[in-house]
Amino acid sequence: FPVALLEAAEAVRRMRAHAAEWHVDGDRIAVIGFSAGGHLAANLATSVSDDVLAAHGYDPDEVRPNGLMLSYPVITSGPLAHRGSFDALLGEKKDDQKALDAVSIEKHIDAKTPPVFVWHTLPDGCVPCENTLMLIDACKKAGVSIEAHLFPEGGHGLALGNAETAWQGVNGIEPCVQAWPKLAIDWMRRTFAK
Repeated sequence: FPVALLEAAEAVRRMRAHAAEWHVDGDRIAVIGFSAGGHLAANLATSVSDDVLAAHGYDPDEVRPNGLMLSYPVITSGPLAHRGSFDALLGEKKDDQKALDAVSIEKHIDAKTPPVFVWHTLPDGCVPCENTLMLIDACKKAGVSIEAHLFPEGGHGLALGNAETAWQGVNGIEPCVQAWPKLAIDWMRRTFAK
């Protein structure tokens, strides 16, 4: 930390700087993240790391995406945390409560947070679905638009939930979650409609 965050910020900065050349609408950039990558995406999209970004020469508002898409995300560093994600993120500071609070996404949702799309499976045994429930609650309290889908079956790391992304072609096929890409595309169309 914060290398991956700075790389994500630079990616958004470059997309906006080269928007005309690359045929990108700089006002319609969404970031997507899965699991710990969801934490990274949320880190960029919320105010959680505004100070870190500013200290490295980025204007947080200029690199904040316009939409946030999360799949079974790591959100909280509290009791329901995926501890391994925060151990890897914080290294020697992994037991420092101030550092943990500083990267606990649900504590940093505010009016600057862009619209959110999130999905999770209820029986996820790796990142508890309560992470997503905390995100939903924080967005609701901050007045941030959020669309959430909780699926009754499936574990962690399902990606598309089909044979294409299944482990060894068979593990991780969950028909009920296969709807999420269409739901996400519909959400993007509504969110970014002009």
